Amino acid sequence: MRTTRFVSLVLAIVIALQSLGASAQAAWQTDEPTQINPTTPVLIVGSYGVGGEIRAIYPSADATIRTSFEWFADQQKLPQQISSRLSLTEALVGKVISAKITLRKRDFANLVVHAQGAIVHNGLPVSSGSMGYMGESINMPGCFAPRPSEVETPTLGWNIWFSCNPWNTDYGFPPERKFAWYRNGSLIAGASGQEYELKPIDSGKELWGFFQTTYENGFVFTEAKKLAAPIPYVSKLGTPTISGELSLDSTLTARVSSLDAGTTISYQWFSDYLPVIGETNKTFKVRNEDLGKAVQVLVSADKVGFTKITALSDPVAGFGVKPLNALDSYLKINRAVPATNNVFDISYVVSPTVTNSMLEREKALLQRAADYWSNDYTPNGVTVVYITKTDATWAENLVAQHPSWGGAIPGGITSWINKANCGFALAFLADSKQVFIECLHDGADRSLQDDSVGAHEYTHWFQYAQNPSIAIYTVPWLVEGQANFFGEAINAVQNDPKLQFINYSLAGYATQWDIYRGYTFADFKELDIFDRANVFENKVMLQRNGLVWDQYLIGTLVSEWLVSKFGNDKFVTWTKTLMTTKGQTRESEIAANAIAFKSSFGFEFADLATWITPYLAARSAQIRGAWNRQMNIPVTQPRPKKDPLQNCLGQ
Repeated sequence: MRTTRFVSLVLAIVIALQSLGASAQAAWQTDEPTQINPTTPVLIVGSYGVGGEIRAIYPSADATIRTSFEWFADQQKLPQQISSRLSLTEALVGKVISAKITLRKRDFANLVVHAQGAIVHNGLPVSSGSMGYMGESINMPGCFAPRPSEVETPTLGWNIWFSCNPWNTDYGFPPERKFAWYRNGSLIAGASGQEYELKPIDSGKELWGFFQTTYENGFVFTEAKKLAAPIPYVSKLGTPTISGELSLDSTLTARVSSLDAGTTISYQWFSDYLPVIGETNKTFKVRNEDLGKAVQVLVSADKVGFTKITALSDPVAGFGVKPLNALDSYLKINRAVPATNNVFDISYVVSPTVTNSMLEREKALLQRAADYWSNDYTPNGVTVVYITKTDATWAENLVAQHPSWGGAIPGGITSWINKANCGFALAFLADSKQVFIECLHDGADRSLQDDSVGAHEYTHWFQYAQNPSIAIYTVPWLVEGQANFFGEAINAVQNDPKLQFINYSLAGYATQWDIYRGYTFADFKELDIFDRANVFENKVMLQRNGLVWDQYLIGTLVSEWLVSKFGNDKFVTWTKTLMTTKGQTRESEIAANAIAFKSSFGFEFADLATWITPYLAARSAQIRGAWNRQMNIPVTQPRPKKDPLQNCLGQ
């Protein structure tokens, strides 16, 4: 009787499981032990030469995992070698080292890793010593631990880099270097560069960099190290909206969504692309000076363990609100150029194919720059050389007559003409005198950009007159960005009243970001940064050295904003004060700039990213639009705002 009842019960259970499906049935089955899944890569690294040592990388910090080691030479087990390290002897020369590393953990299946090494060389390189960086010291060849690049802490969308130095040894220059990156112990597909761009999937994970170099004589050095700092998550923050009307004494209210629990929210209101001091509440009362202006709110989200983030609202709609007028700053400069008959100490040397009309045109453009800067810089023995793309031989002979010029023209004039199709200018100091060489375009080859070149270089003369070492330890975007802005403002903008060409050229600089970082040409990832209006990303952009194209783009935009909002006198005063007090180290420059900037503009340089964020977002849209018009790219609808979490930099 009991047997019948038991069989009936079993049949009932089987029928029930069949009705629930395969997933429910799996719950009744006995699982095999789960394999260990270490967050640390398991491999071997070291110096593959007699007297060197190979060591195993494994999750040694996890006390729940026990590890055993077996070492092999040409697949033959090395007896008695059971530690995590192997010293290399002469008996191993010419043999390939490998290891069997076994991880054991209670209630888990063993993980066995067969780690492949390299051939043992008959010696070790002799290095010139060790080197240090940020408290870490390494022998050469050697590698510093991966660390953030361009940012203070690891941040999604920005790079970390693995700095390895295989040079400065008697083994010469290593012809082969390889990099690899690991996330929680697993090799990251496609990550084979010295730098790796952090992605959302990396948040909270353990990241390792791996390096291998092979010398001409066959010696191999490998290393693997962990990124020490944790990678924070990014707070969720939707695009803020504003309710209310832009009318006198009306109250505007900021609204924001997509918040994580425990997030602290703060507000900063802007009017006409300047912060309204003290207006940091959720609501804002419209003043008379706000009417017809772009009124926006910048919302910040802060959460412990997360990267800070900001998001910007669209301007409040209202009667008479006009789009950003970026032309204003250029006209302030252009209209301030005095017309003088001053004669400056500038000598002109021209090649045979430079016509009189070309020379007179260039001299007139340079005269305008000299007139503009006459109160701040007086030329002394400047030599200006004009050539065309057919004058390579003549130019080479000229340089040969001035040996002090050669060191400032890497590759020679011919190489510059060939690689740039004559679209270049060189300015340098030789024998304590300024020299300026420009290859001129003419006819159909010439564009508005050519009109700006002379004033651009003349602005450099003004800068270097204040401090010959201005390019060493200074605000990264200042030197080239300021020169680019003044070049366009002094001599190009009068023929570009809608800024179509200038904005198009700025877009061209932005395309270099895409090329350098491996994106599709004209994806405009750099402009996407400005679109997102994340103060913390913009702060990085203002502080990073980057490419010269970054300096042109960012420096021009900051110059526009500073001149428009504070006037050119303050802009020039700040430049002169900083250049004469900045010192010769990064620390002394930062200290000097903190004083120079605030004394000139009335707010802290550290707050510049916050103050200028709405302006950068507005200009980004205009620059992108100019590119689309020039390239005949139709724009059928407004570009959507990007969610900072889902569209992190580079994604």
